Amino acid sequence: MNSGQIVRIKPASPIAVDAGITGDAAGEVLCSYYRTTGPEGEIERLDVRFDDGLVLWGVPASEFVVHAGGAAVDGGRDCL
Repeated sequence: MNSGQIVRIKPASPIAVDAGITGDAAGEVLCSYYRTTGPEGEIERLDVRFDDGLVLWGVPASEFVVHAGGAAVDGGRDCL
C-alpha cells in the first residue's frame, strides 16, 4: 500500500475492536514501511489516520483493505 491511499480496517480485526473502529471508517495511509521481525521475515506495516483524528501506528497491512476507489489522494507521497 502507498502513502495517501484510502483504506478500511477489516471488521473482524482485533485491532478494530480494541480501537473502537467501525467497519465503515476509512483512513488515509500516512506511511507504509517494512519491518523484519523474527521468522516471519519482512512484514509491511502502516500508519493510518482516520477522519476522527485517531491514528493507528505500525499496524500490519494485512489488517486493512483498500477502500473502493481508494487510490492515493495525491498520487502517493513520502511518509509524513
